[in-house]
Amino acid sequence: ALVNDFKAYFTRHGEPVSENPSPGNIAGGITTLEEKSLGAVQKAGHAIVTDVIPYGGRVRHHGLTLLEAPGNDAVSSTALAAAGATAILFT
Repeated sequence: ALVNDFKAYFTRHGEPVSENPSPGNIAGGITTLEEKSLGAVQKAGHAIVTDVIPYGGRVRHHGLTLLEAPGNDAVSSTALAAAGATAILFT
């Protein structure tokens, strides 16, 4: 539902929705968004999802919270800061 709601939001505002990973992901060997998502799942480890919040929402519970935001680094970093993140690291 999160993915479909976000796609609908982009479509309502006349923005393109692509099912393909970014050129950088493709250069790194990722060919589908499903493959990219598997990497995101691995980053969570074995934590149980305790909450899901919308873009601009604040973290409400301890534990792993999913944030509804696009993958663009600048936009998602802003969403993370708004949610209460005190450090954002890129490796």
